Amino acid sequence: MDKCVIDGVEVELSSGNVFKDLALHDAEELQTKSGLITQITAVIRKRELSPTAVANAIGFTPSELANSLLAKLSNLSERELMDCLNHLQQSPQ
Repeated sequence: MDKCVIDGVEVELSSGNVFKDLALHDAEELQTKSGLITQITAVIRKRELSPTAVANAIGFTPSELANSLLAKLSNLSERELMDCLNHLQQSPQ
């Protein structure tokens, strides 16, 4: 990784993928998933979807959404996250 000095302190420059910088073995997949989760969150906010509307659109129960959304999303495959994003973008409010 490249290094530079800022205000007299040597720092390492990021690769652009924090997961790669942390030497995680599945860094590319984690980067892709985090991008998809960011997009999902943006759609929810832009459309001002209620928790129930989000749950219905992506096939969760409202309690699953409330109790374990982040854990469940992190365990989904990239394809499943893309499906969630597509459902949210297409579903009526």
